[in-house]
Amino acid sequence: MTYATDHKQQFEQTRSRLQLGQHESPGREPRRLARPRTVRPPLLSPTHPLTHKPSFITPSIFEHHSSPGHPIIDEWTLCEKLGKHGCYDTLKPHWDTFVSLQDFQKIRDSGFNVVRIPVGYWSYVEPWGPYTQGAAPYLDKAITWARETGLKVIIDLHGAPKSQNGFDHSGQKLSTPGWGDTDSVSYTHQTLKILNEKYGKPDMQDVIIGIQPLNEPFLAILSKDTVLQFYRDAFFALREESDTPVLLHDGFVSPSWMNGFLTPEDEGAEGVVVDTHQYQIFDTGLVGMGVEEHLGLACEAVSLILLRTLPRGLAS
Repeated sequence: MTYATDHKQQFEQTRSRLQLGQHESPGREPRRLARPRTVRPPLLSPTHPLTHKPSFITPSIFEHHSSPGHPIIDEWTLCEKLGKHGCYDTLKPHWDTFVSLQDFQKIRDSGFNVVRIPVGYWSYVEPWGPYTQGAAPYLDKAITWARETGLKVIIDLHGAPKSQNGFDHSGQKLSTPGWGDTDSVSYTHQTLKILNEKYGKPDMQDVIIGIQPLNEPFLAILSKDTVLQFYRDAFFALREESDTPVLLHDGFVSPSWMNGFLTPEDEGAEGVVVDTHQYQIFDTGLVGMGVEEHLGLACEAVSLILLRTLPRGLAS
């Protein structure tokens, strides 16, 4: 999963202009939680697309249907131009062929142990706008392949109503993300309820090791308080089903802003994973790196995060 190229500058500016803070959770009576489990940490997790990825990753569908007067830049504009039925007819062959059991075997044989699968909200609830439905059954197929190959799965809500980041891979490219008002947050929770009830059950934990309620909320624009409250509500909603871990993206801010949030001292929370994304693709120097150089750069980034996040003395 990657950014569209024109988000590079916006992404880098965000890191420099946001203040790094520490969240203080409001006091509440601790809730009863399911027994925490020990989860083997993922090595690396390739993304298997059930949302159609940006045009710079898989351009053929977008290019085929684009015209000077109506460029196709995301799944929204594709379905807007073709209509729901036409969009379905175009996307179904992609869903049928883009990923196969052989891909899961290659992922396993390459030494990976987890596949992170992005889904759009419009696959599970009636969509706002032109989106077509039909991708949901392919998540079940992917989970079956993961079981067959011994891989684990993280389910990631990649596209939320009104877009949580304005990026094309959220389904709709926007100059400003619209997610965060009462309607969009409520509709996101409706989507998660469906996902939790099906995939957050204890009998799915042999293959599903985490559910991510929101991919890359863009904290340069979104309200941090809104995201925190959404994360808290999403965590406890999943705890109604099981103790499946919850992954929370850092919003492109040093994860220290979530220090103390949803910890055992904060309402007895367990099974929370902070998700941070490192991109090494935005210039020819990065693209030209070897495997060891990429790994070294990732390790340096992790060391920097630890220095900013952990109490002094624990990060060394």
